[in-house]
This record gives sequence, structure tokens and C-alpha cells, in this order.
Amino acid sequence: MMLSNYVATVSSSAIARKSAFIYLVYVKEIRALYVGQTYSKYGALGRFTQHLSETNSNTLKQRVCAIYNYDEYEFEEVFFNAVKLSDTKSFNQTNAEYREAVEAIVNNKIITFASNNKLGFVISRIQANPYTKESFVMNEADSVSSIFASWLLKVA
Repeated sequence: MMLSNYVATVSSSAIARKSAFIYLVYVKEIRALYVGQTYSKYGALGRFTQHLSETNSNTLKQRVCAIYNYDEYEFEEVFFNAVKLSDTKSFNQTNAEYREAVEAIVNNKIITFASNNKLGFVISRIQANPYTKESFVMNEADSVSSIFASWLLKVA
């Protein structure tokens, strides 16, 4: 029997702590990008685990299957980047509206960036809300988008 080997690299254990995060997933073999947000007990790493799992909260897997008309999908080479949002109370609370506003802006910026640089396509679905007009939300989204853009040029 052949043994299976799986590798994951984490740059900091902070990714597994309860904090507000915006994250970007890049599925290399199908060139799919997925933007999300979380404020979960197990941080962004916990949310990423859910996306790859066989649970009802695996929205990344659900989107891939829906778009490609797959019954099942086994991820091979997947890259994950999570940016911890500032300590602003609006982002770090159970109510997700401000995080969702940052997520919506980042999603739109990544759609444009990925298209302009022929890096793939965004499969996440996020609706803007009234908080996307707040200057501190727009500034946070600009910072996150810049980090993601630099990272994408390295991994895509």
C-alpha cells in the first residue's frame, strides 16, 4: 500500500485564533479564486478547513461543484491567504455586516485584478451592503486587496 503525504505550511499560529479575517483561496488546477470572511472560534484556518470538508459549510467546494457541474471534487493544490482585520470593534464582533462590506469590496477588486492579469476567475458570491460606503471600510478593503494582489502574483 502506498502512503499518502499532504503538506501544509502556516506562517503564524495567529491564523487559528478568533479574530476577524478576510481570506482568499486560490485553487491552482482550475484557476479559481474565492474571497471570504470569518470571525470564528478557530480563526481563518478553521474556516478554511470547513471549506475543504464534507460538511454543509463547505461553500468553496459547493461553488466549484456547481460551476463545473461536478458531483464531487477533491482539491489538489490549494493556496490560502488570510489577512487579519484591524482591531476596530465593527469588524471584531459576531455581527458580520462590516466584515461583509470589506469582503464585497475586496471581491470586486480581486475580480478586476485577476482579469487584468489573467490569473483565473472569482467564484465567490458576495453582495455589497450600505457599509461599503464607509471610509474606514474602504480603507481596510484597499489594504487587504493590495496584500492579496501581491500574493497572487507569486502563487498563480
